[in-house]
Amino acid sequence: MSRSSISVALYVALVFASGVTVGGFGHWLYASRSVSATTGAPRRKNTGVSMSRSCNLA
Repeated sequence: MSRSSISVALYVALVFASGVTVGGFGHWLYASRSVSATTGAPRRKNTGVSMSRSCNLA
């Protein structure tokens, strides 16, 4: 193998490895669990009630 063939093979391996890395990271982001939006409902309700009381809205 000539020097240029070796460098081409290394560049192809580098591109493949970087694609695997980016793909793995993308899969990790896509597969992560999302946060449930219902956990903060009582706190939001209490905050709204206290704000309306402090502003004498009700």
